[in-house]
Amino acid sequence: MKNLAVFVCLSIVSLTTQSQNQYGDIFTSKSVQFFGYDFTNFKLIETKRIGKDEKMKSFMLEVITLMNAKRDERVFAGYLKKDTVIFTQNIVNSLNASLKNEQLLGGELDLARHKIPKDSLQAMVNRYDTKGMSGIGFVEIMECFYKPKKETSIWYVFFDISTKKILDSHEIFNRDADGYHGLASYWVVGVGTSMSFY
Repeated sequence: MKNLAVFVCLSIVSLTTQSQNQYGDIFTSKSVQFFGYDFTNFKLIETKRIGKDEKMKSFMLEVITLMNAKRDERVFAGYLKKDTVIFTQNIVNSLNASLKNEQLLGGELDLARHKIPKDSLQAMVNRYDTKGMSGIGFVEIMECFYKPKKETSIWYVFFDISTKKILDSHEIFNRDADGYHGLASYWVVGVGTSMSFY
């Protein structure tokens, strides 16, 4: 009886391990679910906007809307070299919606480029409510729009949806945010072209 119990436990562990996605599945999977643009630890660093944070949430929403118009599911599938990319953005957008305007803008003491440490990414992904879901997830964790250098910085993160375990992450910097009018449009250029560096 004891040996049977051990066998059952080992079988359950084996089945659980096999059902989880691994790093290699990022490349072999034909489909990815895109969780969107996570702004929950983001900062815009621009001195002239200090103290003028009342429109920051509408700015964030405009960036997301413009990016989705610029890169729909078909275009995104081409970028990621997948048969299909499914937009699953409501989970991350609900977290974005809880942010306050002042959380998105750097203050007088935050004029250096804002950084999200790599070892804090897992805690961020752990907040996603993925109960009952499975597959490979991809999210762009927005780090900083740094006006002094016209630089966008974004973490590109792949994770196993069922366990939320991060499978791969890369921090991408891009200085193409220039020459466009309007705050959101200005930065969308940098966000949009960042993927070409990935």
